[in-house]
Amino acid sequence: DAPDMSEEEIDTWTLEWVSRINNSGQAYLTPAKLKGHWMVRVSIGSLSTEREDVAALWQLMREEAEK
Repeated sequence: DAPDMSEEEIDTWTLEWVSRINNSGQAYLTPAKLKGHWMVRVSIGSLSTEREDVAALWQLMREEAEK
């Protein structure tokens, strides 16, 4: 929740957040626009993906979001 941020600031923050994750080399998220605002998509396409992999991604996303 970011009550003190404008919609433009939230969009900027979202793009910076996804860039940090993508630049880390640990995961690749896809930024996309929905109703004019940036959001992030996660796609899991490998049959070898396990619950632990998804949990690790979720943890990474949360850690980067808190920065």
